[in-house]
Amino acid sequence: MEARFSSVDRLFLILFAVAIGLNLLTIGYTPYDLSPDEAQYAEWSKRIDWAYYSKGPAIAVLIRASTTLFGFSAFAVRLPAVCCFAFFSLLFYLFSRQLVGPKPALASWLAAHSMLIFSQMGVLMTTDAPAALMWLIALICAHRAVVEEESPYWIGFGAAVGLGVLAKYTVGLLYPSIFLLLFLTPHLRRHLIHPAFIAGSIVFCFALFPLMKWNIDHHWANFAHNAGHIAKASKFGFHPKFFPEFLMGQIALVGPILFFGIVSALWVGVREWRQDDRLSGLLLFSTLPLAFLVIMMSFTRRVYPNWPLPLYISGLLLLTHLVAHYRIVSQRVTKLIQPGILLSGGITVAGYLHFFGVNFGLDPNIFQTKKLVGWQQLGSEVDRLLDDMERRLGRRPFVVAAEYQVASEVGFYSQSEPPVLCANVEDRRMNQYDIWGGWEALKGENALVIVKNEQPETLKWPDFESVRQLDVHLPVIISDKTIRTFHFLEAIHFNGEPPRRPERR
Repeated sequence: MEARFSSVDRLFLILFAVAIGLNLLTIGYTPYDLSPDEAQYAEWSKRIDWAYYSKGPAIAVLIRASTTLFGFSAFAVRLPAVCCFAFFSLLFYLFSRQLVGPKPALASWLAAHSMLIFSQMGVLMTTDAPAALMWLIALICAHRAVVEEESPYWIGFGAAVGLGVLAKYTVGLLYPSIFLLLFLTPHLRRHLIHPAFIAGSIVFCFALFPLMKWNIDHHWANFAHNAGHIAKASKFGFHPKFFPEFLMGQIALVGPILFFGIVSALWVGVREWRQDDRLSGLLLFSTLPLAFLVIMMSFTRRVYPNWPLPLYISGLLLLTHLVAHYRIVSQRVTKLIQPGILLSGGITVAGYLHFFGVNFGLDPNIFQTKKLVGWQQLGSEVDRLLDDMERRLGRRPFVVAAEYQVASEVGFYSQSEPPVLCANVEDRRMNQYDIWGGWEALKGENALVIVKNEQPETLKWPDFESVRQLDVHLPVIISDKTIRTFHFLEAIHFNGEPPRRPERR
């Protein structure tokens, strides 16, 4: 492919700078607070560990590095997402350029940026940003090893997949995916016994050490929790109603035309792999296992719409490869790419406008951004109530919440930084606060208890000498709609007995 720096490359650099600049502006000026998961990861970053209840250590380490350099703020928490997305974006273009040349690569890059499923990972600090970056790096290494016969890259592949798993377990599916490709392609089976492939597998296993150590120390809670995402024996069954919901969510996040373009590319990719196109085989096999898993799961339970995100990396690259080499059905399909990018881009722009508070006159309850409002208000109200209780009772209380989401948001937005614990009051699922514990050290102390939406008298709280509901309520309102309401209780003299630990993981 063309190696020299071209006018298309210059255009890419301009668009790349604009895209990353917009992400920085978004995280700097959005009116929305951190999501509960972002606040949870920020709390993790204060206590660096080998792993955590639901994830590996990567996201906590990234946030810790950012907040150490730039201060403990929402901007600093989200900055690693922008950085990971910037590296992902740059590598995606460079890899596409290597495969198909500058012009098709730019079109592919624009298609990726037009998709809401990719764009959101550049502004929200979730595990998607580092996981997608490591998926792409692993894919590039596998391409060098399989297509260009540079076997030492298997070591880089193993390292990239291992580091990706420390962010999100989904990345680990690349190993069985590539194993299947090598096993089912006769002239590639020799890679399975190549010293570099074996060395890469050893590096991959070594990278999993933090997860293994943490799980051994905590009765395999992390593995049990993530296994429960796939199937829970008590709830397992055939529920086809979830598949249409999953499918429509994917079409919305990817864009209708690009979604069906990628599906078509997967179909044609099978034929091209059988005709000994190694690149088609690599991109196909790195997509199908994850696609098969999430589709099967969608017939048994509700699937989070971001779970299939990595498969669109490989799927879009496959579509780009097939279109650039005139292997996909006809020129009519190729002509749909441009309107597909425009349609997906329109959906993404609407999503970004909503991130700045534009609701288009619709009920705010239908938007996921309802999870990003009211938390600063809650932090301020908690500080006010803690000050009042300290004046009346003589000691600074700790804070108890019924949900890890509320506990995490208070931990982030309360300026006084009180001890925050999460009680098991409704037989909830285990979370990181149960791992941390800390109840015994608070014997004899008073607490401010926070309840979201539920009536406090219906819940069973840890054992205090007395508990009374305060005549204080904090409604969170958007466009005259109450999204949630917080209630507060005053709890006196905790007896030091930890609440019953949740059984569900």
